[in-house]
Amino acid sequence: MGTGPKRQAETPKGGHACPFCQVGFLTESRSSNLLYCSGCGQVIPTHHKSPSPLEAPRKALPLGVQIAKLVFDSFRQPLPEGIRNVGPRARQLLYQAGNFSVDLRLDPGPDPASLVGQLMDSTRPDPGIANVPVTLFRSGSRVSKTVTNRLGEFLFEFEDLKHLRLWIETDEEHPIIIDV
Repeated sequence: MGTGPKRQAETPKGGHACPFCQVGFLTESRSSNLLYCSGCGQVIPTHHKSPSPLEAPRKALPLGVQIAKLVFDSFRQPLPEGIRNVGPRARQLLYQAGNFSVDLRLDPGPDPASLVGQLMDSTRPDPGIANVPVTLFRSGSRVSKTVTNRLGEFLFEFEDLKHLRLWIETDEEHPIIIDV
């Protein structure tokens, strides 16, 4: 017998599509007055009916999101003695979030650039985790979405290497975000 509307843990907001990716549905956060997209993870204040990408906050994330920590970057390692840097080279990155690690290879390539990755779970003996949705964003806009193969591998090809973000849906309540 409450006077106001009851809030469930997470409630779909009338089936409205996300104004950013047009694919995911807006979900209400149980701990704040925010909506977030189930597809791209973009956070939207509830007082905005259809925000433009410039109006939406970029810093706030839904409760439960795991922000992966960079544990290795090949660009931070010195080149072997006698080797010169003669042009663009591939970059190896390793991120961790909880039990998960994500091994990435970012190749600027001549055309197009590529991002190859593998998702692994340290609690499983398997070489990788299959059928996990992975979405690539650039500057807040969705570029592409794929799923991991049986070895936990995924691949994206694109034009611009700047401002990349991965959204890895290991489970609905604790997705992993990687700012590459």
